[in-house]
Amino acid sequence: MPSNSYLGSDLKEFLSSVGSQVNASNRDKLNLLLDELGSTNFKKISAESCQDFLKILATAMKVVAPRDVTIAAKLCHILSNAAQPHSAKIFTSDARLTGLAEDWCLRVFQLGSEMSLLQAMSALEVVLRGRAVTVDPKILTALLAENELTSLPNWLKKGQLDKLKVLPAEEVKLAALRVIKAIASPTEVGVIISGNSCPPARVRKLEACASIFIEQLSSNQPSKEIHYLKTASTCLRGLQAILLQRPSALNFVDGFGYVRAFWLLGLPEHDTSSFPPVPAEPGPPPPTAHSAPKQGQKRGPIRSNNAKQVRRLRTALVKETEDDSGAGAPRQRHHQGFPEENAALWANTSDSEDFSDSGVGSGKGSRETATAFASIRFAAIRLLLLLIKNGEPQTLMSFWDQLVPYFPPGAPPPAKPSLPCCLLRDPNTGSKIAAAQCFGDILNRCQMYFAMAEASSGQLAFTPWSHTMAQSLESCQRYLMLSLSSDRVVQCLAATLNALNLLVSVTPYHRLPSGLMTRLSRSVRPFLINKNVDVKSAALSVFTALVSSSAASHQMAELSTILQKPEPASFFASVDNSSANLTSEDERLEICGLDNSDELVDFIEDDYSDIGKTWLTEYCLSHFQRSDAGLKLKLEVCRTLAAISRCYFSLLLSDNGNTLIITSSLFVNTMVDGENDIKLLLAAGRGIVDLGAALAKHLEEPDHSHNLKDGLNMWNNIIQSSIRTLSTDANPVVRSLVCDIISSIGPLIYENIDRSSRLLIAFTLFALCRDQSVSVKVQAVRALGMCANWPIEMEDGQFLLDAAEYVSSAISNEEDEGLKIKVTWALGNISDELVAKKEKGFPETLPDLLLIKLIQDSRRSCQEEKLKMNAVRSLGNLIRLLSSEQLRLPANRELVFQSISAIINCATSSVTTLMKVKWNACYALACLLRGTELHDDVPNWQANIFPALCEIVVNSPNFKVRISAAVALAAPKTRVHYQSFYLPAWNALLEALSSADNVQDFKEFQHRDNLVDQICLSICHLVSCLTPDDLSGGLNGSLIQMVMAYEEQLITQLQRVRLRIVPEKAQPFSEAVDHVKKLVEINSGMKAVCEHLTGIFNAGQVSFDEVC
Repeated sequence: MPSNSYLGSDLKEFLSSVGSQVNASNRDKLNLLLDELGSTNFKKISAESCQDFLKILATAMKVVAPRDVTIAAKLCHILSNAAQPHSAKIFTSDARLTGLAEDWCLRVFQLGSEMSLLQAMSALEVVLRGRAVTVDPKILTALLAENELTSLPNWLKKGQLDKLKVLPAEEVKLAALRVIKAIASPTEVGVIISGNSCPPARVRKLEACASIFIEQLSSNQPSKEIHYLKTASTCLRGLQAILLQRPSALNFVDGFGYVRAFWLLGLPEHDTSSFPPVPAEPGPPPPTAHSAPKQGQKRGPIRSNNAKQVRRLRTALVKETEDDSGAGAPRQRHHQGFPEENAALWANTSDSEDFSDSGVGSGKGSRETATAFASIRFAAIRLLLLLIKNGEPQTLMSFWDQLVPYFPPGAPPPAKPSLPCCLLRDPNTGSKIAAAQCFGDILNRCQMYFAMAEASSGQLAFTPWSHTMAQSLESCQRYLMLSLSSDRVVQCLAATLNALNLLVSVTPYHRLPSGLMTRLSRSVRPFLINKNVDVKSAALSVFTALVSSSAASHQMAELSTILQKPEPASFFASVDNSSANLTSEDERLEICGLDNSDELVDFIEDDYSDIGKTWLTEYCLSHFQRSDAGLKLKLEVCRTLAAISRCYFSLLLSDNGNTLIITSSLFVNTMVDGENDIKLLLAAGRGIVDLGAALAKHLEEPDHSHNLKDGLNMWNNIIQSSIRTLSTDANPVVRSLVCDIISSIGPLIYENIDRSSRLLIAFTLFALCRDQSVSVKVQAVRALGMCANWPIEMEDGQFLLDAAEYVSSAISNEEDEGLKIKVTWALGNISDELVAKKEKGFPETLPDLLLIKLIQDSRRSCQEEKLKMNAVRSLGNLIRLLSSEQLRLPANRELVFQSISAIINCATSSVTTLMKVKWNACYALACLLRGTELHDDVPNWQANIFPALCEIVVNSPNFKVRISAAVALAAPKTRVHYQSFYLPAWNALLEALSSADNVQDFKEFQHRDNLVDQICLSICHLVSCLTPDDLSGGLNGSLIQMVMAYEEQLITQLQRVRLRIVPEKAQPFSEAVDHVKKLVEINSGMKAVCEHLTGIFNAGQVSFDEVC
């Protein structure tokens, strides 16, 4: 590096003295200055200094002609070296510098001189990487033009490369591909751009780059030549960059064909017959029959007990190459279960650090070749990971047998190229991690198929799909457990454990053979006491998934046994003999020779002999209190405790409820400790929410009331320690979390806490409803809506009035749609309870102005698609709250008619596809018809309601909506309230009863019986409203003629309903019969009609009595 005061000062002075052009007299000096700068180590220089230096280089580019190839080559070389460490920052902050560098380097490249060609390509690669979206399109067009002699595709053609006299053709080809890869690179590192967001011009460039990469991968047979390996690795990474931005650029069928050609390249016995790569084809499902290995089969050699060699191997594994962060120096070791002839190729025969996975010997050249092979495999598996992320689940499942072949118990892992081979055979750390990620991603993407897995027993005439899925899940677990038993690199262990976490979350253990969870637990449990925090966290996440799995929801005894206190030996799962973790005697024979004594130090760091009966809870609590546990582990502990709360709450009630108190106290202390990370604070808060919800659900059971005292102690501590403090926290996320905590208290706990705590909760929610943050308002309104449904607050009319006022104030001048949705939902709950209070005679109601404002807001919300579902419910309730004095005002009457029209529109609109809108609209109409004020003070307001309900109950395709309409038709309390719509209501219900068996959509079949039950109950209500005038025509009257037309079907359905309906709901039948009998007493002239009706409704009773 020059000894001047700053980098490039001599060059700057020289350029200021030469003017605008370099001539023969000063060219030699410039040459010497550039030679001196070319030896500078720019990696040790800051980005600001490099940027200032590049501005000096830009000045040099202005005075040096591109045709001066010697000077131009040095300038390009210095440019690429100086910009390489900080290219993203330099070229995005100075547009003029970037534009000048692009144009000048392109002109040097287009000259095609062998003196400057490679240097120009290297500079273009640095300048264009990650910036192709903002580069001048003319530059990219010039570089990617197909028929131009000075373009990059031209330098990939054999005819052009053969013309080179000095430069090696392979290096030029590789340099050209690297420039193309830079053009294809995403704009920002780590940012995935969807295909829809790519401009058309960018899409065309990406497709051109993809075609070049695919052509290069398909053109040559694999070889150990280093340039070929680097070329293939560059093409694979280029395809990765393209798929990040344009997922449709390469489909899974074609992409998997290229992946399988390279994912095991360089490993022993890798089959290169898949060249040239061809599109993959789906294979057959895994076989049901398998053959165990014969006794006496040869086994691989036992791993050496050299602890020093193990440490050296670990160091080599975690080292990353300069070319690829995932392609570290590979290790030399075989995997259990490989045949002896294969294992010999993997055995490490030297203590030197020169490892090779390609069998090409030792030395610098072999190490470089092995690293290049590892880089190709890593790039191929990373490409597969992207294909899995972008692929459709159905497509992925069609290739399942090729990706994860069946692995029967007792047999060695299959040797055919597959993901398990990459996971178990590849000695490269990055490749193993990527393979484990592929396992996890494909399991996650295809979980809908694995949900159908079910193991079949006995001899089967054919293999069901469900049994195939069950075998696949068992195979995946065996593969991942073998990887755990053979790896000692913490990154690989963490990745494999994360894959096991995803496997557990998609596995329906209740339909699979027993023992899977036990074997998994024995394999994973030792890693809970590993020294590495990442491994601990990943191992704990597996148990979190187990506690949250289907085994917990089905209360499987195997999982309960796993969670009980283990013996010390089983807790460590025989770390010194990992065969206990596997699935068969053959596998134990394979593993029993492994000596892990040098690894025990990684595991044994604490004495867990005193772990309680619920060891998982005790483990979590002990690590949660440790200062050295680390943030990541504490976060996972919070998630585990939350999962235990949701699925195994009884584990927290051990030790007379002390465990529950300790857990909640730790969560509270974590939340109020201002020094904790916000992530940990939020995780602890979510833990309290899950804990409270689980306790509330637990206390709903009558035989669990003895735990109420423990719950009260827990919540008194939470309320007094955290609610007041956290509700005023500066972070809105924390204030939102306070609302979630309050909403999880549950009605029974809330009823039994002292009044001061209830007032604190109410005033906290009222204040947060007027918070400055919209997210806080959303959660506060939601919490108020939930509190309104709790019995003690339902009895507190003043709380309901205040809640309605504060909920209304939350929406003022707000345009946030999420807040509006929560406000309409909460207002629906509150208005439901206010209507219930009014029916019980509660004297107070909402202030006039507030009530009118709420009705107007709800009516406007009924016009918005996402709000109408809840707004229509609250609108019906709020109109019910209007008093007779308010209804007499003309403005209010007009508002009522407008609101009723809005409700009817929601119920009958063909545009509305969400059936819950229609259901709630019928609910609102029933609420209106049930009241008396509207019937007494507003004339003809039912004119449009009854025709709409009659149409819905007969013709709605959704049976739940029909049920709601049938309820609404039975809502009026007296015959007078039906006015002239009494007979139309009869006709609609009878017609709906006759058409109830005509199920067009099979999904509605489950609601058919409920629909018939409600129609029959509604008909009984209509009978109870009969007056003598309705039967004045005798047997020839319009009503009785209508009933007789449907008589046979009506009797049949009434009999069925009386047989299945619970006694508590059967009262309308007896009330209907009693009312008809009273009519006979009033007017004996109607005896024939009444006896006919009585006979119809008594038919169901006779049938019921006969059954009894």
